[in-house]
Amino acid sequence: MLKFPSRSSGRSLAIRIVVGLAITYLAIIQLRITYSQFSRTQATNESVPLKALKEPLKEPLKEDSNDGNDSDGCGGGLIPFGSSLVVTVKTGATEAFQKIPIQLETTLGCVPWENVLWFSDMAQNIGGHLLIDALDQIPASVKNSNSDFDLYTKQQELKDPVEISKLLKNMKSPEDDKQLAAWALDKYKNLHIVEKAFAAKPDADWYMHIDADTYVLWPSLVAWIKKLDPSKKYYLGSMACLDTLPFAHGGSGILVSRAATRSLVVDGNGTAARWDSQIAGNCCGDGILAAAFKEQDIHVKNANPSLMGESPSTIKFELYNWHEPLVTLHHVSAIDAVRLRSFEDKRQNKSAPVLYSELFTGLIWDMIPDSAEDWDNLSDGATVPNIYFADECARSCKMDVHCLQSRFDGEICQLTKDKVSLGEKKYLGGDGKKWHSTWNKKRISAWVAKQKKNGAVKFPYEDGKTSKSSHHRCSGEVQAAPHLRSQKYSTLLSYLLNELSFQYQPKPHVEAIEWLASLDTETIEPLVTFRSTPIEKNNKGQDDVFQDDEEGHRVMTGHEGMMEDNKASLHRSEGEITEELDPSFVLESLLDINNLGLKEFLSEAPTMKVKKDELRDLLMSSPKQQNSQLVVSGQDTVSLLWIIWTSGLGIPPGTLTAKTSFSDWAEDLIFPRFAAVSYEKLDRGLVQNI
Repeated sequence: MLKFPSRSSGRSLAIRIVVGLAITYLAIIQLRITYSQFSRTQATNESVPLKALKEPLKEPLKEDSNDGNDSDGCGGGLIPFGSSLVVTVKTGATEAFQKIPIQLETTLGCVPWENVLWFSDMAQNIGGHLLIDALDQIPASVKNSNSDFDLYTKQQELKDPVEISKLLKNMKSPEDDKQLAAWALDKYKNLHIVEKAFAAKPDADWYMHIDADTYVLWPSLVAWIKKLDPSKKYYLGSMACLDTLPFAHGGSGILVSRAATRSLVVDGNGTAARWDSQIAGNCCGDGILAAAFKEQDIHVKNANPSLMGESPSTIKFELYNWHEPLVTLHHVSAIDAVRLRSFEDKRQNKSAPVLYSELFTGLIWDMIPDSAEDWDNLSDGATVPNIYFADECARSCKMDVHCLQSRFDGEICQLTKDKVSLGEKKYLGGDGKKWHSTWNKKRISAWVAKQKKNGAVKFPYEDGKTSKSSHHRCSGEVQAAPHLRSQKYSTLLSYLLNELSFQYQPKPHVEAIEWLASLDTETIEPLVTFRSTPIEKNNKGQDDVFQDDEEGHRVMTGHEGMMEDNKASLHRSEGEITEELDPSFVLESLLDINNLGLKEFLSEAPTMKVKKDELRDLLMSSPKQQNSQLVVSGQDTVSLLWIIWTSGLGIPPGTLTAKTSFSDWAEDLIFPRFAAVSYEKLDRGLVQNI
């Protein structure tokens, strides 16, 4: 079992907070040196000509070289960044003087600055670093008629960056007094940043777009882009949704390939100018960017959890992300940035990708106390009823042998058993809630020890096809498969994966067999019993109970009478949507699983699980497409069902169609890999009613 140094609660937590604040204070004092390099008169509102930025990108440096960027903390030289990557930092004049120096001293401290472009809503000079006005090409006709640009106008009038920060930082949007004016203006930048970055550095292979509070773990990013092909149109990010539009969340970092950037900027020449007058009323610049990419038939590829929108304190460390490489963090405060930089400096292998597990054991673990007042550790598991005091909630966690951490907000007690998070300060609010959090560090240590190494590090889309979260979809985005009744899908598997898996949200996928297992015994038993009746084959080798309809789909033709006694409807609930399924269609599907009973399958499946990494590659592969009818081998279908059941993964829409031969797909993709897949006992208890 891993052994971590124990930390006491209460007073020691306060001491660590004081020490942390002291470190931050010293760091800020050091950053003041940066400010002293220039005076207010050096700030300018003149646009920086792009031709002045067209310097050759920094070539790869040896680890023991020193380019003068940083005299300490870089191991004697800069990160071997290469000539292929450009980094753009998006900020605003109201925050730039607070945030840019922090980045320069932490996450950008060991990066060749020739590869970095800073963009704002006003041209400035911070410590010799030029901030480009991303909005200077927007025509006056758009600016003058749009209250979103009131802040922009005031900034140009004030010019002084200190006065801008002092007087305008808290300015509200004229259209929404709950929104900062800087946020309303920010959404106009993204498209222009992409165009200006390409104009300044057109020879780059990759463009990494980040915010001023984004922290990039460069060893992870450098290792990642080496595995990707920049000639392919990659638009990678942590996917979020604007209604039905998936987009890459800007604060998490957006990685765009040369091909995708060229497609938007060159093939879509004038895209930013065309969009300028359409942005008012929209919420987010990163969403606008996604819409523009969509016009070029380029869609976001979800690279979460590698591109992460959480801060170190709010990450939930769990099996899902434990072995995954971490590339970015967001909402990183000054103290978080200093801590992360210190964590990186202490790494034994500084060029290796940073994994979630390493961040936890190397940084977060040492910050976790046994308990903390006025603190929310983000526990989101089971709610314990009839708990009225913090000590009762803590006791509930202690009594539950699986509980890793708990939180009590003055009313609700929640326990978490499968993930760990540090959380954040939670002050007494107007609602009167007083927060209290606990962690069982002995159990957490044991939980960490059980998370064994998972082989080679795998980055999103390094195979050109898949990522950990590539199956996530926005509600309504995916074209739903035709309904079972109209298209006569002949297997429940096909229906579940094509119709149920992605059509309904917020769940990103449906565990098909878990849904079956949730059906009551009285409904399932007659179907399973009837299914076990021998099926006669006709002279075409087909089941006698099926025939082909005019569209070439197999439909059920016999045994209708045997169904009259089983008219009880099956129901499935997803959120507020409840759909009724006629048992005849379920029975038809079960009949297609020829020789294995559903009950026997369900009783066996919950005792096994398959490595998710191998399943990700397996399930996201494209099946063979054939012009034949569905040919379903019971063994193959059940094996596939079993894999989906045990993996908890979904399959992209359209992967399974009425023209797919399940037998051939299983034969080519499943069985050859069975020998390499490891299994272990897993008590899931999901079929206790079957």
